[in-house]
Amino acid sequence: MIYGFVFSCLAALCLFYFLLKPWILAFSILSCLLAVFSVIFFRDPERHIIAASGDILSPADGRVISIADANDAYTGPDARRISIFMSPLNVHVNRAPASGQVEKIEYHPGRFLGAFRDKASLHNEQIHIGIDVQGKKVLVKLIAGFLARRIVWGVKTGDTLTAGQRIAFIRFGSRADLILPAEVAITVKTGDYVKAGMSVVARSHEPGNDVSET
Repeated sequence: MIYGFVFSCLAALCLFYFLLKPWILAFSILSCLLAVFSVIFFRDPERHIIAASGDILSPADGRVISIADANDAYTGPDARRISIFMSPLNVHVNRAPASGQVEKIEYHPGRFLGAFRDKASLHNEQIHIGIDVQGKKVLVKLIAGFLARRIVWGVKTGDTLTAGQRIAFIRFGSRADLILPAEVAITVKTGDYVKAGMSVVARSHEPGNDVSET
């Protein structure tokens, strides 16, 4: 689909080259590049989600830029935070890290620092989605970045989520923080690339538990 769109744009450029003035050609090239970028950025591929009971999946596509201690009122003391940076080239659809019930949604206005900066987790505009996962409190923080000025979420308090379900979308470069309780074992490390709804980033079960598919 994308290749057909790009080919059509190139064909149109050739026509403009022979029929129109150079400045119109330049404008057309810029418009086509923006169109191609938009198609790539707003893509939303279907994914076959497989999650064992107790697995915590990545809520975002991107690179793990930080794993650190966290003290959050929702998840409790001695929590752990996994920070995932989404570049403009990553898929920006965010997914539920596990099956559970949405207990809270909070919007926090703020600044638009570079999402890769550690301060972004504290000072940038963000949405907090708290999920009860079989008695464990899991918090997804969707954080706007320097370019991202809009976070769109599609869940509400009381909703029952399935692991890997779409929950939000952040426009352009941004960041997702996953705050986990202390008893959950993290299975990724800084620098790893992860995919939303597909990569297991933490685990709180013994091997051999049942596996669920969506």
